[in-house]
Amino acid sequence: MYDEIPKSLIMIAVSNEDKEAIVALILKYAKSSGAGSFGDGKIFISTIDEVYTVSSGATGL
Repeated sequence: MYDEIPKSLIMIAVSNEDKEAIVALILKYAKSSGAGSFGDGKIFISTIDEVYTVSSGATGL
């Protein structure tokens, strides 16, 4: 069953210039076998509109 497959969540922030290279690396190395298997995961791409540092309340990258 899918619920029994161990899962990990990895979140990274990269520049637009590096996005395609990072996605290619993940697709190459994150598969459970050479052809990939059910449950290997998904890659979601979204923008970061705002950033806040919790300890100081500072904003910006």
